[in-house]
Amino acid sequence: MTNPIRGLAALISIAGLVALNSCGGADSTGPGCDAIQAALVSRIEVVPGSATVTTGDSVQLRATAFSCAGQLPDVTDFQWRGSNDGIATVSPTGMVKAINSGNATVYASTSGKEGTATVLARPPGVAEVRVEPATLTVGEQQSSSLTARAFDAQGRELIGRTVTWSSALASTVTVDGQGEVTGISAGGPIAVTATIEGKSGASQVTVVRLAVDKVEVSPSSPTIGVAGTAAGTAAPASGVTRVCVVPINVMQAMLGSKIKVKTLDGRRVVLRIPPGTQHGQKFRIPGQGIEKNGRRGDQYVEVRVEIPESLTPEQAAAAQAFAEKAGIKF
Repeated sequence: MTNPIRGLAALISIAGLVALNSCGGADSTGPGCDAIQAALVSRIEVVPGSATVTTGDSVQLRATAFSCAGQLPDVTDFQWRGSNDGIATVSPTGMVKAINSGNATVYASTSGKEGTATVLARPPGVAEVRVEPATLTVGEQQSSSLTARAFDAQGRELIGRTVTWSSALASTVTVDGQGEVTGISAGGPIAVTATIEGKSGASQVTVVRLAVDKVEVSPSSPTIGVAGTAAGTAAPASGVTRVCVVPINVMQAMLGSKIKVKTLDGRRVVLRIPPGTQHGQKFRIPGQGIEKNGRRGDQYVEVRVEIPESLTPEQAAAAQAFAEKAGIKF
């Protein structure tokens, strides 16, 4: 007669083997993950899943393939693409470069499966502000221009940032919203500061008293008796000349341009810059100088030609081609 307990144990053992076989072995993650499924890509994970990148900088993304049984280390060939190349570009190896501010999605795909990551591109912060020239001397009631330049932590110049100007002593020197300083009374040096996004730089401005080059005496030929005296008055021969310095770029100097210049009374007049203008060249605006004894001097505008500190390879090539055609040696 068969032992019923021994027979029950055999049935339990057989059932356990069937259960193991149906699950694909001890390494299986669940029903249906057999040896074939364990070799197939079921999902792709991209890391980091989200990244914030400063425009001009890059971040490396990495993709990993998984099956139902876990990671597939032998799967390394992924196709990369981005949702918006105007925001961020993606290389064939998953290197993402931020181009302009905004959001973009990056995709990595293989074997019909796709994983994603989000990228936030933002403009670089201001790390340094430089004010040029670093020192400046102007006469009383004379004006000149300062230029503020912003740079990021890598030393790249940042264009188009809002500048706030201030003077440490407005009774000596004032500055307007465009960086034009005007000497009020002799003194200094006074710090004129430009602030951009919380970072500041300054120029030290000294105001000097204007000298009179020529004096007229009235009457010019008095008649004086022996041991006598004659009364007369002395005054500057004319109004005082006002000189201001205005920056222009290379193309304006080469090709000519029209610029607006601020006069002493706050008006802006249009000044024509002829082609071939040289650095330091002066242009006269009659009757816009400082008034003395009922007569106004002239305003002279001195142009400062600003040269770019750096060029892209394309810009350098274009400049070299121009120089060769113009016969300019360099």
